[in-house]
Amino acid sequence: KNNNSVPFHVPFHPDKALNKLKKIGEFQFLTKRIMQLVKGGKHDYPAIRPFEGYTVNKDTIYVAEPSKGFHFAIYDSYGEKKFEINKEYEKKEVTAKFKADYFKEKKQSKYWERWEKTRNYVFPKYFPPIWYFNIYDGNIYVFTHIVENLQRETIIMDLTGNTLKETIVPSSCKIRSKLTTASDPNRPLIPE
Repeated sequence: KNNNSVPFHVPFHPDKALNKLKKIGEFQFLTKRIMQLVKGGKHDYPAIRPFEGYTVNKDTIYVAEPSKGFHFAIYDSYGEKKFEINKEYEKKEVTAKFKADYFKEKKQSKYWERWEKTRNYVFPKYFPPIWYFNIYDGNIYVFTHIVENLQRETIIMDLTGNTLKETIVPSSCKIRSKLTTASDPNRPLIPE
């Protein structure tokens, strides 16, 4: 058992009882963060985290696996791995300008004084390949960490991982369910 991660489980139903769980991955950041809060004092805080998450599309579960790069593991509703998506990507270095902009934005928060006392911000050498992803209208939308002039690099793939388009979208754009969109109708939903 890895003490620096917390497993996430999904229901699977070989007997259709829906009363069993199967571990299909682990979130590493959350457990590290909880342990640092318990210890108190100033701690290393990743300024840029790889996206750790999953989304469900019909009877298929798509899990981002950032420790393996631009990588997704795809499972069926029983928690059995169907296939993987693994893409080559150009590593992009975290720039001094990005760091300056990051701190400029953080310092505008009402929580900055508390954060400054408790966090030692640590930047990776390279941006993680995935900032966020979701599935919409039969396509996978992968938003990267690369933002220039308020435009975010976005990769649109089919459900098997074939790249359909690489584009840029407003940096505030994020695919969400219709329920969350209704609560924030002014935020862009998906790239055109």
